[in-house]
Order: sequence, then structure tokens, then C-alpha cells
Amino acid sequence: APPQEQGDGMVSGVFMHPERGRFDYRIRTREDARAIALRFAGEGNKGADSQSSSNLPDAQRLRKVEDMDTTSITTLLRDVVRLRASDLIVTSEGESSVRHGAALLPIPGTNFTQEEILASLGDLLTEENQNTLAESGSLDVALELPGLIEGGKQQRFRVNVFHHIRGLAAAYRPIWETIPSFEELNLPEVMKDLADFPYGLVLLTGPTGVGKSTTLCSLLEMVNKRKHCHIITLEDPIEFVFSRQKA
Repeated sequence: APPQEQGDGMVSGVFMHPERGRFDYRIRTREDARAIALRFAGEGNKGADSQSSSNLPDAQRLRKVEDMDTTSITTLLRDVVRLRASDLIVTSEGESSVRHGAALLPIPGTNFTQEEILASLGDLLTEENQNTLAESGSLDVALELPGLIEGGKQQRFRVNVFHHIRGLAAAYRPIWETIPSFEELNLPEVMKDLADFPYGLVLLTGPTGVGKSTTLCSLLEMVNKRKHCHIITLEDPIEFVFSRQKA
């Protein structure tokens, strides 16, 4: 689509990728610098021969959200793990949703009560945590559920429970046991230099869901494999558990 002038050296428009779909873009020019921002805006019309991530079996199954087991929050979490989705969002006011990549998809027939959301936390719903939720309106915990993955191992989730204007909601994010490498995350090679800093402070910042924790863990795992040193991680709640290697 032809770009539109936005003023202040900025133009915006829509770019249709033959395989990936639609992207909104903005280009800003200032003096001798230029920046471009791309945002995925949904799947476009793809040809019959195109191959994209949406054509993968798991992605196809995820888009058929009616196939998910809506018996309970636990059965939904089992499907989230099976399909390698990134988030399950449950609310006491309306249907639940599941996030896969950039898509947030409603799950028909999912209407859970506040009591069911709280019950999903099991033994984590201590008196102290109940007080925290009541006083601050939000609670972060690390939930472990057995039997959701092969071999009966426990699957960990980062859970944020929070009050909203019409009730209670919770976001469940799987914490994968295997820490992805730089290559799997498609991170730039220059970021590997961060693992070699002898001292100082490194900040990884950004909005929710962009991969800050995963990137940081990949950096720490690189240090773990390469250096004889002592690593201390501070998390509340604890999410990633590292296995001892050189560090």
C-alpha cells in the first residue's frame, strides 16, 4: 500500500508479505538517520503453495480452538503445553484466550469462576498469598503441575493472578525446561559479548512477552557453559532452574 505522510518526517503504510501476512510500518527520517518499525497485523491472503508458520500442524490445531479440552483450567494448560503456546489467559468475566505467536485467540465454552481460578493454584494459595492478592490486587507465583509432559515430569508455569473491574483473571505462561540457544532465538551475534563482561550492569528491557527472561537465561546458560564462576540468580517467583556445568 502507498505510504501516507504523518508529519515530522514520518510516513506509515501497510506491507503485505507473500508468506508471513500483513505488517503495519512506520518510517521516520531525522537528519542523517532513519528508523523503521514493523508490527505484525495478521495473516493475509496466502497462495496455495506458500509455506509459513501458520501452516505448521501445531499452529493449525491451535487455530481450531474448539479442539482444546475445556473441562478445567488444568486440561487447558495440558493443551497449551502440547501445542507449545506461549500464554493462557483465564478470566471470570467472559471466555478464556490462548496466545500463539502474535495471535490471541478466544476459546469458546470457557467460563470459569473466581473460585476455579484460585483453586488452580493449589497449595500456593496460602493465607499470605491471599492477603497479597487482596491488598495489592495482583499475585505472582510459580506453579508446578505433574503429568503434563512426557515421562510424568512436572511442567512449570509463571502465573499472574489479578483483579480487574469485573472480577478475577490469571495469565499462565509455560516455563520450558530446555533453555534455547542464541541460534534458536535468532539473537544477533553482538549480544554474545554481554556474556564476557567482567563487571558492570546489563539491563534487558521491553514490554511483556517480547522475550526478556528467555534472552537473559540464554546469556546465563552461555556463561554457565564457558566459565568457572559462581552464578546467583534472584527471581520472585523462581522460574528457570539451571543445571550445574562449568559454573
